[in-house]
Amino acid sequence: MAKRKPHAPRVLSPPRVPRPSPARIVIKPPSFDEPLEVPLPAALAGGHDLEPNCRAFRLGECFVLVGQSPRSGWHLSISHPTRIPTWEELRSARYRLLPDDLTMGVLLPPSAQYINLHPFCLHLWQIGQPSGKVRVLDPRGKSLGVEVRHG
Repeated sequence: MAKRKPHAPRVLSPPRVPRPSPARIVIKPPSFDEPLEVPLPAALAGGHDLEPNCRAFRLGECFVLVGQSPRSGWHLSISHPTRIPTWEELRSARYRLLPDDLTMGVLLPPSAQYINLHPFCLHLWQIGQPSGKVRVLDPRGKSLGVEVRHG
């Protein structure tokens, strides 16, 4: 009778444990930092029609100007050095730097009045004044603000 080879001992591998999924890393955009007031740059102080008492801020990588004039109300200008500010940056600047009870809008004037001093800048303008007489409504009839009629 032929000799049988002894079976090699069977090595059991450890049970397969599913690998945990890599931790999801959420990076907080720099635009959500607290606004930091900075001096108004000298290049802007002369020759530009800035609102009285205009203030300048850094909000993450964005530069923000906030001003108010008696005739046109609040104005916010936000720019980024290398791209158009994101919706989140625009929204963050608006709600952190302006009174909450305002209605603000992005306005596109007639092309003859369009001015572009910075390629990556957006503007918000106050729509209406609380003391105005004519309400501005959206297509569903919801009030967006009040139009001020200057005599």
